[in-house]
Formats: sequence, structure tokens, C-alpha cells
Amino acid sequence: MKHLLIYICAFFFSLQMFAQDNSSRYTKANELYESKNYNQAINMYEDILKANGASAEIYYNLGNAYYKNGQMGRAILNYERCLKLDPGNEDVIFNLHLANLRIKDQLQPVGELFIIQWWKNFINLGTAKTFGIISIIFIWISLSAFALYRISKKLKLRKLGFYSALITFIVFIFLLIATLSKMSYDKNYQFAIILSPSAIIKSGPSESETNLTILHEGLKVQILDTDKNWTKVKMANGVIGWLMDSAIEKI
Repeated sequence: MKHLLIYICAFFFSLQMFAQDNSSRYTKANELYESKNYNQAINMYEDILKANGASAEIYYNLGNAYYKNGQMGRAILNYERCLKLDPGNEDVIFNLHLANLRIKDQLQPVGELFIIQWWKNFINLGTAKTFGIISIIFIWISLSAFALYRISKKLKLRKLGFYSALITFIVFIFLLIATLSKMSYDKNYQFAIILSPSAIIKSGPSESETNLTILHEGLKVQILDTDKNWTKVKMANGVIGWLMDSAIEKI
């Protein structure tokens, strides 16, 4: 028993030391950024991500460091990664907009029906987990309101319970559809950012295929397929072609 307690104490002590070390490194990285040592700040933020995994806050700060360092492709990549974890973050959206204004390729998106574009924008306001949690809250409210309708003897309370249950159940169905749509969107819609200064779009997954166009650093493309060292991508203007894997990095 004594040895078990020692092991437990040692475990929690190591966790505390690890958290303090991470906090210290994060503070140091921020200080480097504030003092305009962007390359050093970038290296430290990258090290923190490798050690601890994905973090919206670190991605945001890393995006800012790359932006200040003039590396628009990697700035956009990290802002996009941040938005996957923290959709709707206005600071990130604004900075991403500024970074996109500085890239060379300004493609005109293919028009979509308003309702389809609205739905995509809506489900990208949150994560599938967020929509799922909110939908569970609404179904519990609906069940509680239905219980009020069933057990109450007062007409006003019965009406309140009935209509509250009906409205919250409709909202629950809407949010459940949003949850499933977001899960499907995240699974089927994969994107990447071009990081090479320039990249040639080919008609097929080979150097011998026809050149379609040249794209530049920072452009966001949709991933459709892969073949060995090549990735089939779709651009915002609807053009489809193949890029070498070395030219892009997945968000």
C-alpha cells in the first residue's frame, strides 16, 4: 500500500511538472513573438504541437507568427486548422481573410444554390460534437416539457408543456440533422493548402500529363482522391486536376 501511494504521488508530481514545463514554453514562445523573433517563436509553437497534439490556441498563434514572417501558405494552413477546432472564432476568421487577400490566386468560386451555401455555413459554425451536445440538451427539455403536459392538471400548464415539447423536439430534429451533416462533411470534404511557391496542376497523376494551370502558395483546394505521390484536387472555380503531394499539406 505504501509503495502504491508513492507511485501515485510520483505520477501526479510528474503531471504537474509536465504542465508547468508546457506553460513555461508557451509563455516563452509568446515572448519571442512579441519581441518579433518570429522564426524562434514558430519553432517553439511547432515543438509544443508535436509534444501535446492539436490546440486551437497554438494554431492561432502559430498562424499569426507565420503571417508576420511573410509565410502566407503556412499562416493560412494554421488558421484553417484552428477553425476546425474552434469554428466561428471571429479573430481567426478575420486574420484568415487578411492572409487570403495576400495570396496570388484569387479564384472566383462556382455559384451554389443559396440554401446549400447557407447550410454549409451553418454546420461549419460548430463541431459535430457541439451540435450533438446541444441536440441532447433539447431532447431532454422536450421530454421534460412533455412530462409537464402529461402530469399537470392545469390547462395553462398542459398547453405550455405541449407546445414547449413540440417546439423543442423540432429543434432537436434540426440539430440532429446538423450533427449528422457535419459528421458527413468532415468525413467527405477534405482540404489542403498549397505550400510551394508555385505548383503545376496536371490532367493526371504523372509528370508526363498535360499542364492545366499553375497555382501558388496559400490557395485552398479540396482533396478528391490520391494516387501514389499525387493528389486529385478541386479548386474553388470548379477546375479539377492533380498536384504532387510535396506541394500541399492537408488541413
